[in-house]
Amino acid sequence: MKYLITYDLLDPGQDYSELYEAIQSFGDARHGMQNVWFLESESSATEIRDDLKLHVDENDKIFVCAI
Repeated sequence: MKYLITYDLLDPGQDYSELYEAIQSFGDARHGMQNVWFLESESSATEIRDDLKLHVDENDKIFVCAI
């Protein structure tokens, strides 16, 4: 399945390299724009979103959808 991942990281100056590594751990990931990734993975959108939420601050927002 192919996914679009986008996010709003609301606290400036944070190190989100852990988030980027988590996205890449799900499969073939391409960083399309600043806050956009394209991902091909066997995981579900819910599984991806729930895992990625563990790598950001509580007030950040993550959106994952199949494309």
